[in-house]
Amino acid sequence: MASGALDMVDPGRVDGGMDAVGIRGGGSLAPEQMKALGDTLRAPLLLLGSVLESGQIQGADGSVPAVGATLRLVEAATGRVLWAGVHFRNGEDRETVFGWGREQSPDRLVFQLAQEMLGDFREAGARVARRPGTEGTR
Repeated sequence: MASGALDMVDPGRVDGGMDAVGIRGGGSLAPEQMKALGDTLRAPLLLLGSVLESGQIQGADGSVPAVGATLRLVEAATGRVLWAGVHFRNGEDRETVFGWGREQSPDRLVFQLAQEMLGDFREAGARVARRPGTEGTR
């Protein structure tokens, strides 16, 4: 958004648009639902996602938080997936020795997961922008 390449639809408008086209949940949409939602919101692209895991797991030295999520960017008119990412993190992922680097805060772990997913998304966009013949496209 900061680059001006895309505009974001207000979450309240998204909820209203989903209600208007009869969509109860955004996890798995049929292509015709994506098209209807895109038309209603006047949004050519939809960013859809699901939480796959959220809780605690047993680590080597006790319980640690664990999170997992999936995101995908789809073309609303066709349902074609333009980008997809799946990430999982747990509190021991960055632990080095004697518990250093272990994350006990679920909120910080979710933040790390989101940062990684958005980083992948930015890198994918940069790769597309570098392809020959894509200058000036959004």
